[in-house]
Amino acid sequence: EDDLYIGAANKVRLYLAVAASAAGSTITDPDNKHYLDFAGGWAVATTGYSHPRVVDAISSAMERLSFASLSSLTHPAAVELAKRLLEVVPSAKPGRRKVSFGLSGSDANDGIAKLLPMARKRPKMISFLGGMHGMTGISAGISGHPAMGRFPSSTGVTRVPYPYPYRPAFGTAESCGREAVRFIEEQILTTVSPPEMTSGILVEAIQSDGGVIVPPADFMPALRALCDKYDMFLIDDEVKVGMGRSGRLWACQLTGTAPDIMVIGKGVASGQSMSATVAPAEILDVLAAGHAFTTAGAPVACAAAIATLDVVRDEKLAENAGAQGEFIMNGIREMASRHRLIGEVRGAGLIIGVELVLDPVTKAPATKECAKLVVRCQQLGLLVHYVGIFSQVIELTPPLVLTRAEATTGLEIFEQALSDVENGRVPDSELDAISGW
Repeated sequence: EDDLYIGAANKVRLYLAVAASAAGSTITDPDNKHYLDFAGGWAVATTGYSHPRVVDAISSAMERLSFASLSSLTHPAAVELAKRLLEVVPSAKPGRRKVSFGLSGSDANDGIAKLLPMARKRPKMISFLGGMHGMTGISAGISGHPAMGRFPSSTGVTRVPYPYPYRPAFGTAESCGREAVRFIEEQILTTVSPPEMTSGILVEAIQSDGGVIVPPADFMPALRALCDKYDMFLIDDEVKVGMGRSGRLWACQLTGTAPDIMVIGKGVASGQSMSATVAPAEILDVLAAGHAFTTAGAPVACAAAIATLDVVRDEKLAENAGAQGEFIMNGIREMASRHRLIGEVRGAGLIIGVELVLDPVTKAPATKECAKLVVRCQQLGLLVHYVGIFSQVIELTPPLVLTRAEATTGLEIFEQALSDVENGRVPDSELDAISGW
């Protein structure tokens, strides 16, 4: 019925499964089969499924004020959420900041790509190959992910290589971050995107859909210094890696790098439609109604986001993400000695990438095997996703409430599925009904 009634444009189907209910880190289908969720709905389930405090906040908000369009009628929850975000989002700019609300990371990045060049009177921007910033027209156009290469792109955006230590475009695993920044300064800023025409650089502190790529620790500080040198804004896309997922509230804090603008989405409201942009006031005030949406910043979504911030703080979910993530990464690294497909395990907190390769020397991507592993995990009761520019990286983004017992169970299922793929127990036909990514 899903295939009959719902358009394929809505879907990224990596396996065939149905969600009927969920709680904590477990999803249950209509036949009462339980799945341990190591995908978290593409990193949206920050506080897990149906966290009592989030449910109570949503229920109370719905009873009190079911809807008000922030575009024309303000309400207390929106103001409170804006204040809360301004308290916890780091900034390199000392002046006044404001918050803009949207429905997804896509429209938030879309807004910055419109408003920043207008406010700064500099029409160009720089982003990174492999970067995934959204599915709307402009946000897709500023992305560098292969899935967005099918659509028209913005002529005002120059894409440059992201420092990928396992597959460096420049230098070595250790130097690729510095070399990437040097390339921007010596090549891009002197040719196609001069500083006086470039409003900012858009970056993910950990590149998520590009393959869970953790750059060298000196990359983000070097990028910050470059932006300062040429009076460009550093825009940090924390849509997937923020809200405690990296083991810190924001992934940029892993390297002590404060951005000028932060884009927030996915897990900020535990599954309610919400995004937020925190930026200097002159950017978000540049044009009245310049990026307004009827249902953005709705009372129920704002209440969910406030409750999510409370739960992340009170239950120390960033710290839990760090502890459980280290346990999972160590477990999979230990597996690598027994499994030829594992090329590298990387990540921070509970955003983890397992890169699969056919050969450890050539690093040929194990694309088909990666898709089979996702399917086999689902068949055995574990939900994971794959990402990467070659579709060769298993991405693990469980809810931040994940327990040690659940992490242990997930590792056991993952290794069984990996063995089944390596031993040829998952035929090619298993992928016939999968749309892929």
